[in-house]
Amino acid sequence: SLRRQRQMCIRDSQIPLFRDGTVDRSLFMHLMIEVRRGPDEDLVNNNLIRIIDAFLSYVHALNALDIKPGVNDRAFLKQRLLVKAAEIVGPGIIVDLLFVNIFERPFN
Repeated sequence: SLRRQRQMCIRDSQIPLFRDGTVDRSLFMHLMIEVRRGPDEDLVNNNLIRIIDAFLSYVHALNALDIKPGVNDRAFLKQRLLVKAAEIVGPGIIVDLLFVNIFERPFN
């Protein structure tokens, strides 16, 4: 039930993506983390900075390793970010991760 869940916003994260040692492009992400109200919500709130840091670090690593499909496959990226978040707050705490907006732009 939606009344028992809360969506927490991670707005406008701009992640520089490197190629050959220089910034090639930027990935812009606006995410919503869906979590149950109560203790789960508090746990995610208390660890939100660590979750954001894990997301940024993972996207950088994924891009640097040039793993396919990488950041262009949103379903793959979502599953990997859910795993990263679960490593911090534990399994089953985050109900869903929603991409509100995600796009790349060349860096100029």
